Amino acid sequence: MRSNQTRRSVAMLAGVCLAVVVSASACSSDSNAAAKFNHEKAAESAADFSKGGECTDNQNVSVQASDATITITGKCGEVHVAGTNLNVSVAQATALAVRGENNTISGDVWGPTSIEGVSISAEATSVGELVVSGKQTSIKTTKSSSLSITGEENVVDTGGTESVVVSGVGNSVTAATVSKLVEVTGSQNTITWTGGVEKPAKNEGVDNNFNR
Repeated sequence: MRSNQTRRSVAMLAGVCLAVVVSASACSSDSNAAAKFNHEKAAESAADFSKGGECTDNQNVSVQASDATITITGKCGEVHVAGTNLNVSVAQATALAVRGENNTISGDVWGPTSIEGVSISAEATSVGELVVSGKQTSIKTTKSSSLSITGEENVVDTGGTESVVVSGVGNSVTAATVSKLVEVTGSQNTITWTGGVEKPAKNEGVDNNFNR
């Protein structure tokens, strides 16, 4: 059974919505979303790790900075990263939320993960539910629970995942397996997978490409 902290993390991350530019305002979420993710509110009670540090006892931490290289070690709880031109290493987090522009995030094991902004690069061994909203974001992981991608020209490369849901223009997803669901809305999106479901359950738009 998930802890209360993990359930709160999933609820917050499920409500993340499109922000093609970092300053985009609120938009509607789907019926499964509990609330729109609010970085400032979520980070209020977190320890300030803007200069890095070591998490203890699933500590919640926050990074708000620019033009910096930051290393966060240990087993963290919720990790919130906001800023520009950041290079951040987060070893382990029960949940991760990243917002900003021109940021690079790396690590090992993350729970539910939200990436929102422009030109963000992230790489981890394993992530939980992955929600990407924005433009020209690049994500690489060997395993993810599910993928939800909204925006333009985002690229995700993953191993096995349960579902891929894409909305927008020019997004690309490559997965080793998709076990349950592929849905695409928009145009010029490309989904490539080698095992699992045989065809997309939904394809609304034009010039979307599916390679199975």
